[in-house]
Amino acid sequence: MLHPSQQKSPGVLTLPKVDLPGAAHAVLASNVVHLDAGAAVFDAMIEGWSRQQQSRMLSADTIHGRIGLLRRFQEFVGGYPWEWKPTDVEDWTSSLVSMERPRAHSTIRSYQNALQLFTELVTDNR
Repeated sequence: MLHPSQQKSPGVLTLPKVDLPGAAHAVLASNVVHLDAGAAVFDAMIEGWSRQQQSRMLSADTIHGRIGLLRRFQEFVGGYPWEWKPTDVEDWTSSLVSMERPRAHSTIRSYQNALQLFTELVTDNR
């Protein structure tokens, strides 16, 4: 059963906001209505992830490369992170190894690692 402070209306769960580096609510303006809310939330997630990586003193090249990879994966899947399935990663990986010039195993592993880092941040219960 939910605590009353977590329930806005029946069937809608509202979790408390925690100010962690990379939290989307710290990026999205609360007084703006977005025409494409999914794209706005995804962009905020990416900006939050970028900030979180900067706070870990990662290089701009590393951050830029990971964000580019994330956007390419999102384009491949055709949906946003809250719609992704484990099979999407498998399909994407298969497409990368079946190209005319297949990606090296180490490259694919680094891609998978970057996706894992992103999904761990956006699914952090805090």
